[in-house]
Amino acid sequence: MIKQRTDDVPPTEPKNVAATATTAMIEPDRAPRVAGSRLVPDLDKNRASILTRYYFWLGVTPNCPTDGIDVCGVGFPKLTETVQVAGQTTRRIPVVGHIVQLGEAEIRRLSERLPRTVIRMYADKTRQELLDEAGVGLSVADSFTRKRRGQVLTIPREQDIKTIEAAGRPAHRYEQGPLDQPAARYMFAVLCDQQNPRAGATYPETLEKAGLPWPFPGAPPTN
Repeated sequence: MIKQRTDDVPPTEPKNVAATATTAMIEPDRAPRVAGSRLVPDLDKNRASILTRYYFWLGVTPNCPTDGIDVCGVGFPKLTETVQVAGQTTRRIPVVGHIVQLGEAEIRRLSERLPRTVIRMYADKTRQELLDEAGVGLSVADSFTRKRRGQVLTIPREQDIKTIEAAGRPAHRYEQGPLDQPAARYMFAVLCDQQNPRAGATYPETLEKAGLPWPFPGAPPTN
């Protein structure tokens, strides 16, 4: 019979071994800290990678010959509607223009495209032409109150024309008409109160007079 050495048997109770090293206890209030200023985002340092959008009130004036103008995918409508539902009653309230959020890239595109955007007015008819169109004995009131019509055109850039022609495709050049007018003469863009964006009570000045708001860092483009 082989006897097992008692010194090879693990003890059933942990031995009370005195600690060879002591850990200093740090009071919570005296613990080192990362400076709070390092935890706050540095917006100026990261400005290039931050997308900031602002609320704008966009639209066109009542005398605009179109129901709205679209430039670079940004709409400038004449009227929109807000819908209010109370029980079984639905009210549609017309609103001048609309409120949208735009970023720096969109404003830059607008500033580049608007100088090349015109409205081609259709020639107004004379009183006699309107009478002849209405016919004898018919009211011509609707002919006189009919809104003037127009078409939005974009003047192509010279480089775009060269690229198209170099590819062997026909390029459509802009031929100025006697009734062509700047689209900016009928458009407006207002930077809203960002906490309470809403349409104004009266029509603002047009882009031709007031310019395009630029709430972003740095100087606006000069094209």
